[in-house]
Amino acid sequence: MYCSQRAGFSITCQQSSQLILKGAIYGERPSAIAETATFLWSLPQTEATVLRISCNEDCNCVASAFKGEQLARILDSNPTRRLKIQTRTWTSEQSVILATRPYPLNLHLLARTCDGFRFEDEGAAFVKALEMRSSSFGDLNIQCQSDGSPFHRDTLQRLLQLENKIEKLTLCALDEESVFLPFSAKVEELDYGMDEACFRPEYFDGLSIAPKRLHLRILFNQGTDWTTTATALLKRFAELGHFEKLGLSILQRGLHRRWDILETAGSAKTALMAEALVRAIEANPNLSCLDLRGTPFPYDWYPYLQNVFEAMEKHKSLRQFFIDRYPKKEDPHYLWLERLLLRNRCITVLDRKNRKPSNGSSIEKLYALNSIYRGSISLIRVLRMLRSLLVAAALTEGASTNFQYTALLLSHHTDMLYELLHYVDESLEVTKHINL
Repeated sequence: MYCSQRAGFSITCQQSSQLILKGAIYGERPSAIAETATFLWSLPQTEATVLRISCNEDCNCVASAFKGEQLARILDSNPTRRLKIQTRTWTSEQSVILATRPYPLNLHLLARTCDGFRFEDEGAAFVKALEMRSSSFGDLNIQCQSDGSPFHRDTLQRLLQLENKIEKLTLCALDEESVFLPFSAKVEELDYGMDEACFRPEYFDGLSIAPKRLHLRILFNQGTDWTTTATALLKRFAELGHFEKLGLSILQRGLHRRWDILETAGSAKTALMAEALVRAIEANPNLSCLDLRGTPFPYDWYPYLQNVFEAMEKHKSLRQFFIDRYPKKEDPHYLWLERLLLRNRCITVLDRKNRKPSNGSSIEKLYALNSIYRGSISLIRVLRMLRSLLVAAALTEGASTNFQYTALLLSHHTDMLYELLHYVDESLEVTKHINL
């Protein structure tokens, strides 16, 4: 019986997400599909792109038909390309090719079916090859639709203990036996999905968390009171105090859209969660990004946001704060935000759609002023000769029509003003002597 197999694909621009090309390669023999796909996917791209590959495996294993040299050719032709590959099985040879490229990858390994995907050797060859690397692998994203890992537990532990090999590690939810293993990962950044069925809030007491940049995605049943878990996590974040980036997303089982889990959590629980968040902010002096846009807080939480903003006013490192929505009902005139932007000129507040909350008047002026402030501060780190030119250009062009902008620049670069005036004096003296 004729059985057509295919390898679907799409190529998009990394920066704009604009679709460049989408199609599928059909054939009776997996080897023929692999040969055609290798040619097409190895064509050089003039811009950074995302290649997404999806192999239909209803008949035979199309993905397994790719030889090592073919996979290497696809990878090497566009080394900066982000790869998202959906398949069922990775052979040992393919695993080694993935792990041994001489440049950093941005690799997403995705499940093709509800059965997830697997390494034929439970990841042994892949991890062994990573252990032999002398340079960074880059970013690794493992997403399964099953409740298990494609790695054997011992192999997963070896992967997590690799130092200076993986920059950002993204993992799907693991089973109850392995649920806390990723927190020991020796990576720069961890993005990890957890299932509430595999732990209890008290399990976070005393938990060691190695990564300094952490985003947790926690899956709950609809109607579950997740605030106790969030409070326990925030308390632990405060106790550790070494984080540079923190994110928390609360997800509903079976849904991929935003949802409201609780209309109210109860004043006592809500107050405890808000207090724990304030402590987490204050206790992490190196925190530069706090991302809560994936957390649909209960409605009785938003009045406490004023306390959260006040905690961020004094924070010297915080640069970005993401929130699900701005509480316009509780703060219709945006006074909390205005005070925050006045007292912390380095911070930017964004909602879940990456929009800056604004009342359209005073807030917009503050955003503009703070942008000038940050640009002025950044000039201090520039080479002195170049800084002199940049400050002069800013004073005579961008900031020349706004007294507040001019005053801000001069307050940061008084030495440059002295040099400019000294140069003017010398020029006048030279002109005077020439006229004589």
